[in-house]
Amino acid sequence: MKQRRLFFALWPDKEVRQAIVRQTTPYLKKNNGRIIPAANLHITLHFIGSVDEEMAGCLHAAASAVKAEPFQLQLDTFGYYSRAKIAWLGMTHTPGSILRLNETLGEHLTDCGYQSDSRQYSPHVSLMRKCRRPVSALRGEVSIPWAVEHFVLLESVQETIDGRQGVSYRVIEQYPLS
Repeated sequence: MKQRRLFFALWPDKEVRQAIVRQTTPYLKKNNGRIIPAANLHITLHFIGSVDEEMAGCLHAAASAVKAEPFQLQLDTFGYYSRAKIAWLGMTHTPGSILRLNETLGEHLTDCGYQSDSRQYSPHVSLMRKCRRPVSALRGEVSIPWAVEHFVLLESVQETIDGRQGVSYRVIEQYPLS
């Protein structure tokens, strides 16, 4: 039976994606690491993992039942996971709306047998892997508004890009916030 690697995420539009690249690249270039391609930028809500088509259908039905209002994010601060060596972009002030969306979606997904991560949810956009040191900027140097009006179900696909093995994300379904 075919397995697919799936996860739910906030998926920026073209303008937000371009703003992230434009405003963060000067800081990332000062570091030796692997910059995440612009096409893969997102904020994970829930990573599901490998599932069959039946489970994928259940996940879709559960996500379709989620009710949440659109909200605004302000991406304005860098962070660093030293163990994983990942530089990320996050929010100085995390709106309750994104935390509630994460929680509500997680509750709906339990009907499919999904167990939410027990760690506190920390929304962020991963920017660089194999990052040797934290990325920093002065307050106000990076500021990217993002009007969140939907979340998506994504599939993680291994593929060869420019002769190198890599991962790309494909939108399977989009769920509007209203």
